[in-house]
Amino acid sequence: METNNQKNDQNIIPNDADKQQKGVNVPNLRFECFSSTWHHCLLNDCVIFLDEQRKPIKEADRKKIKGEYPYYGASGIIDNINSYIFDDDLILLSEDGANILDRNYRVSFIVRGKIWVNNHAHVLKPKNKIDINYLSEYLENLDYAKYNTGSAQPKLNQDVCKNIIINIPDYNEQQKIGKFLSIINQRIDTQSKIIEDLQTLKISICDKVFEDTTYPEYKLKDVLSERIEKSNVNNQYEILSSTIKGLFTQKEYFDKDIASSNNIGYKIVHLYDIIISPQNLWMGNITFNQRFTNGLVSPSYKIYIINNNFDMYYIANMLKTKRAMYKYICSSQQGASVVRRNLNMDDFLSLSFNIPDIIKQRKIGLLLNTIDKRIDLEQTYLTKLNQQKKFLLKNMFI
Repeated sequence: METNNQKNDQNIIPNDADKQQKGVNVPNLRFECFSSTWHHCLLNDCVIFLDEQRKPIKEADRKKIKGEYPYYGASGIIDNINSYIFDDDLILLSEDGANILDRNYRVSFIVRGKIWVNNHAHVLKPKNKIDINYLSEYLENLDYAKYNTGSAQPKLNQDVCKNIIINIPDYNEQQKIGKFLSIINQRIDTQSKIIEDLQTLKISICDKVFEDTTYPEYKLKDVLSERIEKSNVNNQYEILSSTIKGLFTQKEYFDKDIASSNNIGYKIVHLYDIIISPQNLWMGNITFNQRFTNGLVSPSYKIYIINNNFDMYYIANMLKTKRAMYKYICSSQQGASVVRRNLNMDDFLSLSFNIPDIIKQRKIGLLLNTIDKRIDLEQTYLTKLNQQKKFLLKNMFI
C-alpha cells in the first residue's frame, strides 16, 4: 500500500515515461500529469524587452535615493553609475562579459520589486502565460557560445536574443517546472548561506587568535622547510593547480588538462604540504594540501613542509591571515604584469610571526580544522545539489 509520502513524491519528482507515449517534442524527464507536446517560439514572442525603456537617473535624485533600493547587474549585486530603476518582477539576462560563456556564473536570474539595473543586462518582462521561473531557468540552461556576437569580449546583443528559440509547454506545466526548480534554488541558497556563515565564524576566530602579539616571534625559515622532489616518470601523479580558492585537479578547475603533455620534472606534492605561487602569493595563492596523498604541480611553485615542533593546522591558518597577506605584499615587487608580483624568497622566509606554545597551537588548530571539515562537508552537499539541478535542467528542457 502506498504511503502519503510516496504519493507526494510522485507529484513532485519528474518521471521518465515512455517517449513513444509522450510524443516527439517533449523532454526526457516530465511530471506524470502532463502529456501535451511542447512547441517552439522566439524569445521575442515570450517577453517584452525593456532595454529601451530605461531612463537615466539624475545625479541629484541618485544621491537622494542611494541605498534605498538594491542594485543588480548581470553578474550579481553592484553599484553602477549607469543604473536604471524598474518596479516589477523581471528577468535579467547578461549582455556582455565572460558570464555568458562561463558556466560557473549565472547568466539569467529573477529580480523582484523596485531595483536599479545596470546597462549591461537585458531586461525581460515575461508576457501573459509565460512563467517567470520557468523562463529564467530555461535561459540559464542555454549554450550561449552559438549566440555570442563579440570578438575579444563575449557579447549577446538584443537582435540575437530576440531570435533565440524557446521550447514552451502549456502554462500549467511551466508553473510546475518553475516552482519545482525554485524550491531547489531556495535549498541551494540556504546551503550557500550555511557555508558563508561558517566561513564568517572562522574569519572572526582567526582575527582574534592570530592578532595576539604577546607570543614569541618566529621566522618562517624556522617554521617551514622547502621540499624539492621532482617527478622522473611522465604522469607519475595527477596534475594539480594551487589557486586562491584552494588546491584542485586541473580537470576540476579548468574542465581540462592545460599542463604540458610531458610533466617529467614537475614538483611532487605530498599530503599536508604548503604550496605557494611566488608570483601570486600577494593575492592569497597559498594552499595547505589536505586533499591529495600525492600530486604534481608546475616547477614554478614552491613546496614547503611544516616542521614537527609546530601544529600544522595552526600554521596553515596563520599563513592565510590578513596580517600574513600584508607581509607578503611587502615582500613582493611589481612584475611584468599588474596581476603578478615577484616574491623575494629571502624576505619571505625572514617574515616574523607571533606563535604560542605547542599546546595552545594544537587547541586552536583543532578548532579551526573542525570548522574546515564542517565547511568541506557542507560544500560537498552544495556540490551535489548543483549537480542535481544541472541534471534536471539538462533533462527537463528540450
